[in-house]
Amino acid sequence: MEFEMLAGIGIGLYLLSVYIFAMGFSSLKDSKNHEEYGVQNQSLHKKFSFFLIFLSIIIAALATFMVFK
Repeated sequence: MEFEMLAGIGIGLYLLSVYIFAMGFSSLKDSKNHEEYGVQNQSLHKKFSFFLIFLSIIIAALATFMVFK
């Protein structure tokens, strides 16, 4: 029972990480249009994009650990 619950949570986290990665990647592509989003600085926009990508990698690693524990 515990394994199935951890695997289900892990799969959900993995899907969340894919969504966050896609959001970070699309934000990185749009960093040239940073003024549309109310961001004053292009480098701040890029930092936020890389933060989302890094966060998605951490969540994916956690999800992998939960599924294959």
